Amino acid sequence: MKHSFIYILLLLVVYSCKNATDDSLSESAEAKEITQQDASNILRSNPSIQVGPLQEIQVERKVYCTGMIDLPPSELVAIHSKIEGFVENISFLPGDYVQRGQRLLSITNPELLVKQRTLLQTKVELDLAIKEFERETKLQLAQATSSKAFDQALASKELLSVRYHGLVSELALIGVDIESLQKEQIYQSKIHLYAPISGYINSVMVNRGQMIAPRDRLMELANRDHLHIELDVFAKDIGSVKIGQEVSFSLLDQSEVYQAKVLKITPMLNTETGTLRVHCHIADGQEVTLIPGTTLTAEIFVETKKATGLPTEAVLKEGQEYFIYILEDDKFKKVQVDQVVVEDGYILFDPVEVDQVVVKGAYYVE
Repeated sequence: MKHSFIYILLLLVVYSCKNATDDSLSESAEAKEITQQDASNILRSNPSIQVGPLQEIQVERKVYCTGMIDLPPSELVAIHSKIEGFVENISFLPGDYVQRGQRLLSITNPELLVKQRTLLQTKVELDLAIKEFERETKLQLAQATSSKAFDQALASKELLSVRYHGLVSELALIGVDIESLQKEQIYQSKIHLYAPISGYINSVMVNRGQMIAPRDRLMELANRDHLHIELDVFAKDIGSVKIGQEVSFSLLDQSEVYQAKVLKITPMLNTETGTLRVHCHIADGQEVTLIPGTTLTAEIFVETKKATGLPTEAVLKEGQEYFIYILEDDKFKKVQVDQVVVEDGYILFDPVEVDQVVVKGAYYVE
C-alpha cells in the first residue's frame, strides 16, 4: 500500500511538470508568433500606409573624416626687401586683389645713391683701364714696352672689371634700373617691390615710415586659384580610399556643401594622430568663398553597391531590433530583419523572401 501511494505521487509530479513545460512552450511560442492583422481593413482605414515590393537600393559607402582648407607653399608668397630702408607708398590692404607685376610698396635708402655713384665712377675707371691695356698690348707687340707695364695694365683692367660687374649685379638685384643709370645718370633713392604672383593680399605687416631690414616680412600674398583640402583619414579606413574618388565637404557650422576629388595620398602615417593625409582638389568655381586654414568635415565616397532595404518610415525599431511588415494572405505579419545597416534615410538588411511589404507608414499598422 505504501509503495502504491508513492507511485501515484510520482505520476502526479511528472504530470504537473509536463503541464508546466507545455504551458511554458505555449507562452514562448505565443511570444515569438508573428503579429498578424487584417490588411484590407487597415489599408482602407489608413491611406498613409503603402504596400509594394522590397527595394534594391544603390548604396554609397563613405569614409568620414576631418581636415582643413589649405594652399600649396608655392601659392603663399612672403614679400621681403633686399635692402634696409624706410617703407613708403603702401598701395594695398588685406583682402585686395593684385595682378602679377603690380607695385606693392617702395623702400627708401640714401645709401643707394652712394652705390650708384660708385658704379658710375668704376665704369669710367674701367673704360680708361681698357684703353690703357689696349695701348700696352700694341706696344708689347712692337716690343716697345716692358712686361711689367703690360702686366700692370692687365691687372688693373681685370680688377676694375670684377668690381664693376659686381656692382651691376648687386644694384640690379635690389631693383635699380642700370640702363637708365648708365645712359642718363638717373639716380634712384628708392626701390619698388612688385607682386611676384597674382592673388589676394593676405596680410600687411608694416606701416608707412617704418624702418625695415631684409629679414622682415612686409606682406603676404595668396593665390587662391590653387586652394585644396587636406583630409586626415584614420588608418582603419585608408585601405578604402583611392585616387579619383569623389568627396563632399562642409565648413564647421555651415550648411553649404562643396565638392572635391582625391588627388594624392601621402605614403607615411602620422604616428601621433594615427591618420594619413589625403590631398583633394576642390571642384572649379567654388574656391572664392573658401579661406585657407578653415577646418571642415568631409565624406569620401569609397564604394557603390546594391542592397535590399526600405525607407526609414517603413521599418519599426524596438530597442536594438528592427521589424518590417510583410503582406501574406491578406494579413500583415511583423517580421524581424537581420544584419541591419542604417544609411542615408534607408534601413538595409538581409534579403527576405517576400512579394509585398509595407513601404511607407509602418508605424500606422498597429
